[in-house]
Amino acid sequence: MNLREVTHTTEIDAPAAEVFGWLRDVGRWPTVFPPTIHAEVLEPGEREETIRLWATANGTPKTWTSRRAIDPEGLTIEFRQERTAHPVGEMVGRWSVEAISPHRARVLLYHGFRPREDVAEQWSVIESAVERNSTAELEALRLAAETAASTPARLFTFVDVIEVDGSARLAFEFLDRGDLWGERLDHVPAVELETYDGGLQRLAMTTRTPDGAEHVTESFRVSFPERRVLYYKQTTLPPLLALHTGVWRVQEVDGRLRVSSEHTVAIEEELLAEVLGASASVADAQGLARANLGANSRLTLGRLADFATRGSTVA
Repeated sequence: MNLREVTHTTEIDAPAAEVFGWLRDVGRWPTVFPPTIHAEVLEPGEREETIRLWATANGTPKTWTSRRAIDPEGLTIEFRQERTAHPVGEMVGRWSVEAISPHRARVLLYHGFRPREDVAEQWSVIESAVERNSTAELEALRLAAETAASTPARLFTFVDVIEVDGSARLAFEFLDRGDLWGERLDHVPAVELETYDGGLQRLAMTTRTPDGAEHVTESFRVSFPERRVLYYKQTTLPPLLALHTGVWRVQEVDGRLRVSSEHTVAIEEELLAEVLGASASVADAQGLARANLGANSRLTLGRLADFATRGSTVA
C-alpha cells in the first residue's frame, strides 16, 4: 500500500525559533496540545530521540512511540512511529517552521500514513484522526506561542503533600483504582472507569466542591504502577479553566511514605467577568481554582493515608 499524504499549515505571530522550541520540548506537550495526555523522551539526543506519546485519536486514548530526527538549524523535526496503535500500519511526518519575518512564522505539519489492512474503514479512521488532531495541534501551538510573551503566567502549578507511615503499594492502589472512588471518597458521589492498553484509563466522575456544587468531569489517565506515578488530563472543564493536568506520586522517603498531588492549571480569561464579576482578576480565578482543586486533593490524600496505614476490606 502506498502512503496517503496530507499537509496542514498555520501562521503564528511569534519568532520562528520560539515556535520551534515548543515543538522540540515534548515534555510541555500535554499543556499545549489538547489530544496529548502525557509525553516522555525515552532516548534523548541532540539530533535524534525516541519519544512515547499517550494521546486521544477520535476520542479514544492510544499510545505509540516515535523516532524523531531533529534539525535545529533548519527548524524541522521528522518523525516515524516505531510502535503504532491500531489501525495504523505506518505513520511518518514532519514539522517545519519557516520565518516569514523576525516576529512571524509559518508552520507546516506533514503526515504520510497507511493502515494495517487496506480497507476503507481503517483509512477513514486514520484520516479522521489526522485531520482532527493536526487542526487542533496547530491552533494550540499558535495560541501557546502567541500568548507566551503577553501572558507568561498563564500556567500555574501547585502541590499538596502528605507524609505517613504506611504501605506504598496500598497508597498507589488507592489512586489507581479510580473505579472505587465512589465508595471511598465522600466528595465523589459517582464514578466510571475504563481501562485500555499502555496504562491508559478514562475516568468519568461526579465531584462535589466545598461549596456543595457538583461537577461532572472526565479525565484521561496514564498509570505507571512500577513507578507509582499516575498522570492525568481533564478533558471536561469548569468554565474558569482552560487547562487542568495533574500528577499523583507515591514515594518512600527516609522510611516514610510521601504522596503528592500536583495540579497545573490555566485560566480561561475571557470568562472571568461572566463567572466572577467585572472586577475579577486572573489572581482571583487562580485562588478559586487552588481552593477547590486543593480541597478535593486533600480529601483524597486524607482517605488514602487511612487506607495505606490500615488497609481496607473493600475489594
